[in-house]
Amino acid sequence: MRRNVVQLLLLCLTMILSGQNFAAPSGEIRGRVVDAENGQALPGANVYLKDTNIGAATDIRGEYVIHDVPPGSYTLVVNYIGYGASEVDVRVSPNETVSADVQMDYTVLTGEDVVVTAQARAQTETINQQISARTVKNIVSATKIQELPEANAAEAVGRLPGVSLERSGGEGTKVLIRGMGAKYTKVQVDGVDMTATSSEDRSTDLEYDFALYVGRH
Repeated sequence: MRRNVVQLLLLCLTMILSGQNFAAPSGEIRGRVVDAENGQALPGANVYLKDTNIGAATDIRGEYVIHDVPPGSYTLVVNYIGYGASEVDVRVSPNETVSADVQMDYTVLTGEDVVVTAQARAQTETINQQISARTVKNIVSATKIQELPEANAAEAVGRLPGVSLERSGGEGTKVLIRGMGAKYTKVQVDGVDMTATSSEDRSTDLEYDFALYVGRH
């Protein structure tokens, strides 16, 4: 009985060793990823073999190790936010450790051109008007009003400090200055007083389209 057990164990051991002999030995790739300009380590860089799911990430020292790489030729790709992607050709042989250090160049991400000249000019004019005014003034330029996501003129004016709104159905209608009632607020267009829209006082309703106001101020 003991002899049979020994023979069975020897048979199992032989099969295991045979399986290991038939398995193709693999290699590994290791290296360090740094900034090309100052040599500082880039931790957290994504390092992988192109067109495979084999890869790793760099540690705090910028070092990485990719284990169990089947023998063959590969393209090593390195990605890091703020830097251009780098690619290195490597060849891995059985039971070999390939060294592949990578230096990455900082890159500036560019988008579409944004023109801000008109807005800057309008804002400058608005600030100058407020500074030169003999009384306390807060001004919103027509250009700025057109950029605001507001439904009407009252909502736009309501953004100014000290200004609150009287609302109807959730939408701003009349302007209140520093908590005083709408009947104490005077609305002018090009220096001309606007007529009251209320039958009870001189308050003016501003829940109209911007076209009535924008372009005149």
